[in-house]
Amino acid sequence: MSSHLPAEIVIPFVIHIVDRDSQVRAALSYLLAGNGYKTEIYASAEELLSQRRPRDGCIVFDWDMPGIGPLAFLTELHDRGWPIPVIMTGRETSVSAALETLRRGAFDFLQKPCQDRDLIAAVERALDRSRNFGLQRERQNSARSRIARLSPRKRQVLQGLLAGMSNKVVARRLALSPRTVELYRATLMEDLEVGGLAEALRLAIDAELTPLSETTLTELPAEESDEAREPSEDDFPPPGSRSSAGVPLPPPIEILEGTTDCAFLVDADWKFAYLNANARQSMAGGQDLTGIGLWERFPLAASTRAWDELHKAAADRRPARFEFYEPDMRAWLDVSVRPYSAGLQVCFRNISHERRSSAQLKLSEETLLHALEAAGDGAWDWNIQTGEVAMSESFVARLGYARGAFSPDFDSFRHLVHPDDMPTLTQCLKEHLDGTTNSFRCEYRLRRAEGGWLWNLDRGRVVARDPVTGLPLRMVGSASDITDIKAAQKSAEEAFERLELAQANTGMGLWDLDLDSLVVRFCERSRAMHGLGSDGPIELTQDEWSRTVHDADREQVVATLQAYIGSAEAYRIRYRTVAADGTVRWILGMGKAVYSRNGRPERFVGFNLEITALSALIDEDEREDASAAA
Repeated sequence: MSSHLPAEIVIPFVIHIVDRDSQVRAALSYLLAGNGYKTEIYASAEELLSQRRPRDGCIVFDWDMPGIGPLAFLTELHDRGWPIPVIMTGRETSVSAALETLRRGAFDFLQKPCQDRDLIAAVERALDRSRNFGLQRERQNSARSRIARLSPRKRQVLQGLLAGMSNKVVARRLALSPRTVELYRATLMEDLEVGGLAEALRLAIDAELTPLSETTLTELPAEESDEAREPSEDDFPPPGSRSSAGVPLPPPIEILEGTTDCAFLVDADWKFAYLNANARQSMAGGQDLTGIGLWERFPLAASTRAWDELHKAAADRRPARFEFYEPDMRAWLDVSVRPYSAGLQVCFRNISHERRSSAQLKLSEETLLHALEAAGDGAWDWNIQTGEVAMSESFVARLGYARGAFSPDFDSFRHLVHPDDMPTLTQCLKEHLDGTTNSFRCEYRLRRAEGGWLWNLDRGRVVARDPVTGLPLRMVGSASDITDIKAAQKSAEEAFERLELAQANTGMGLWDLDLDSLVVRFCERSRAMHGLGSDGPIELTQDEWSRTVHDADREQVVATLQAYIGSAEAYRIRYRTVAADGTVRWILGMGKAVYSRNGRPERFVGFNLEITALSALIDEDEREDASAAA
């Protein structure tokens, strides 16, 4: 199973909606979920702050919330060190009050009621902030981890280089020889696994390493720069050129016109230089936008992720790909950007239908989860790629844990499993993830918050696999509390053990007849009494059982059994059985019907006792009784 689990857990962004009006909460959640976002709703700021920490994403906060108000809420987030963007929403808030929230750290302020596209655009901008912060935090952690490999002296040399000092100045400050500094400089590059001074200095900056002095870092040597090569016109072969295989290549314009995507070129001034037919139709209803500024034609896009991504691609001369919501077109776009000598080549396609279809699927799945909640079962959803496990509130509450008490990932969940049950759970999961079983089913114990264990029955199925590799991507299922059932089962097993002990001491055998299927279940001793042997079948049909009865007794035994099925009286009969080798045994059969709650007989259970040694005496007694009666 471990082969399917990533080393790193990535938690998706969540939109946290805090509003006093339940209808507003529901409407916002429905709107955002319908556009593919994951949402969580809260009736108060206190409810959100009660969590250990809200998941990365952004917060949509009602200005008029009772209790902890907007300014106090922003202060509390700052004091806790939770760098999550907050979008304030208010109906008749003054400009000065709105500005005050922005000064206190709010990311944006929207006037209620706000347009759907304005809210989505604000959410996208806020998520961009979260993404950038997450990348920055990741770079910082990685840089600090790598710099921690350095010895104290190598670290000091790097601090000197960060301060812009030459090898001679670093040597003088550290009382070393220039040659020693050169050796330290060469080996620290190996320790950091970097190819040059520029990379090492970037790591030092990302790790917030303190320079050896306040001297400003000057220009880096050109030979050590690792800047990416700027694309040139060679990246766009001219008409008539040939591929490496010698096949003639079509002109670039024909390629752009032939693609099913929308494609356009912008120059260094962000003016349209070319649009293919698909782009003209999608962006301008068939009109030609050549010579018109991109941001002039689509002004609302200037405040979206597209602005940042396109400007970054132009500055870094690197290709990029991203999704964003375009407010002017009111559509979700999947965008690919590639620099060329005079500007940028941009290709995009409208993915609104795909995104909303995916969102509707999520809503349907949430409805299923709610149905499971209503039925008393918990539900779970495991993203196998990221390791995230979404568990329903009833499932968590059943264990006695508060909301947000542990991280929503597989590793945190695994620590709740009883150590003795972990091998079984791992094996059952592995078999299903590998495709050996059609569905997953496992019983195991989970640690309660107050101590003790809860018996849990998990049932689930892989619902998504990678189309290329076939590896499982996602698994969903339900969880049922079977603690009471396991306790009853244990009591029944203990009672059966006591019954078997009594049976062994008395020589009795057990039998159980299911009246619906007419299948008889014999214990080992009863099988031997009926000449079936210890390795004979455990279950027999009524016909198979009756054939073990002596021909002279068979009709009477079956008729007597049928007569007692509808009776509340105990069944008792003496009959003979015949083994395959011809051995005849006398059996005393006893039993009684077991009724269902509606009064219908379901089973007939009882004992068998071999009385072969006593049969002659019993016959003699019966004859004497018959004579006395005559």
